[in-house]
Amino acid sequence: MLVIYDIETGEENELDFGTNVKQYTPAISPDERYIVFSTNRNELLVVDVLTGEAVNTLENRERLLTSAWSPDGRFIAFNEASQHISLWEQATDTVIPLQLGVRAGHQPIAWRP
Repeated sequence: MLVIYDIETGEENELDFGTNVKQYTPAISPDERYIVFSTNRNELLVVDVLTGEAVNTLENRERLLTSAWSPDGRFIAFNEASQHISLWEQATDTVIPLQLGVRAGHQPIAWRP
């Protein structure tokens, strides 16, 4: 379960996706409308913060570790257990593997504006 806490109002919004779904490494979109996180089911879930509904899912063959939104919110970068980094463009549901020459390991991903 994830809990969204509004500092200004003190309101809590619990996001629960079932007893068998574990959420890891949440990241808030630049417009603060969505949150993305990896699950124990080898997927990325994009959830609408206001409604708590999953609006997009990326299923993968292997475990996904960390993710980060691009500054414009168009892409989500993620790394896999095999240490490869890819970009997911949600609008077209396209995954673009990156050829970086280095492996990401279990390190967090960040965008440079």
